[in-house]
Amino acid sequence: MVRGKVGSSYSDWSTTADSSRQIFTFYELSVSEVLKGELSHRTITIREFGGEKDGIGMQIPGTSQFSKDEDVVVFLSKQSDGSYQVQGMTMGKLDVQIDTNGEEYLAGAAINNSVFIPGEFPKKWTLQDVRTLIKQQQADEQAKISRNPGHAEQRPPQNPAVHTPREAAPQLQPEAQEDLSSRRRLLIGSLAVAAAFLVGFLIRWRRK
Repeated sequence: MVRGKVGSSYSDWSTTADSSRQIFTFYELSVSEVLKGELSHRTITIREFGGEKDGIGMQIPGTSQFSKDEDVVVFLSKQSDGSYQVQGMTMGKLDVQIDTNGEEYLAGAAINNSVFIPGEFPKKWTLQDVRTLIKQQQADEQAKISRNPGHAEQRPPQNPAVHTPREAAPQLQPEAQEDLSSRRRLLIGSLAVAAAFLVGFLIRWRRK
């Protein structure tokens, strides 16, 4: 989970995990803050389904769309080519906005800032709210590990590499007919995972 500013973008053909050929749009993201997880580089590439290449356009409803100079918070997973993909499609992208008091808050499909339930969720999810919640979750996790050292979760070290899409994304000729059903199932599954994560995220905040 990182915050960053969107830079340049372009579309190209690339290969998915199931070896199918698809058009992707690659976005450069200058990371200004790592909110959760580990990242060793401050410039990464986000790869999203869809785009236009060689006179052929492809659109996948629900994929995250980025504009140059956008300030965003995104939930990411690393891909085999070194790029990153937004988890949960539009649910995994949040825009950083500033209110009339100069406070930064988050807005997006996963957060409805227009509804306020007294005693429940805050009217606006500020960046500071998110930082505080993440720190509390990490402290709780560390406390559990300290109490039960034999049950500590073993996590492999992460060392993400910077993706250079113009070298890594080969020029491939599109096939006349492609079955998109498997990709759609993959995208729907990814959306369900991210939605469950975000619901749990909100529930934990309410309990604090």
